[in-house]
Amino acid sequence: MPDGSIMLMGGYDDISVLNDVWRLMPAGSQERNPSHTYTAAGIYPVALQVYNTGGYNSTRKTGFITVTGSSAPVANGTIINQSATIYIGEEGLNVTHVLNPAQGNPGIDRVPPLTSIGWWASFADPYNTTPSRSWNLGSGELYKSFTVFPEEFADWTGAWYVLDGEGKAISGATPAFYVADPRLDVKIWDFEHAKNVTGKSILHGTRLGFRIDTNMYAAVNESYRSPYRQM
Repeated sequence: MPDGSIMLMGGYDDISVLNDVWRLMPAGSQERNPSHTYTAAGIYPVALQVYNTGGYNSTRKTGFITVTGSSAPVANGTIINQSATIYIGEEGLNVTHVLNPAQGNPGIDRVPPLTSIGWWASFADPYNTTPSRSWNLGSGELYKSFTVFPEEFADWTGAWYVLDGEGKAISGATPAFYVADPRLDVKIWDFEHAKNVTGKSILHGTRLGFRIDTNMYAAVNESYRSPYRQM
């Protein structure tokens, strides 16, 4: 799991008093869907002991679980251009081309003079008021390897602007970028009748498929994103 826990199917039978035991080294669990958090990187085994009225049996897998250590976001160098949409959870974004064009320096790969960005609530005037939320990207040159942290942006989706020296949006500048919460919805689709039949009864022989609805198409729009290149 993303939080470092391992979840496996198993556990006791609701009808009997006998238990199936997962051994998630170094801990064991008799829960149906046990969870275990590994606090150190490494390769771990897993074992399952299965019980029923005929006795028990067990199986053990060595090297089954690999836990990697935490690290800083990887600077993959994807260049984000002005007014692009970026998504919560993305890492390693280079937003130099977001900061500089807003200051009248399009296409210049240098240290931006201004590196603070701000967010305003709906209908607020970003050019004449101070933002509801702001963040300085200059510390450690975060703008070269920018992460859209959920704790920083989940409640502040929408347009973010580069701030001038007075803490307001630079006059006349368009948003630096838009932040969105990524959405991916997979549906079972009836192509004959063009409708969603997820969770519904259908006739035998109906031509079905999967339909994917997402707001992440902008992530592959080359007008707003460029692949890695050496700065």
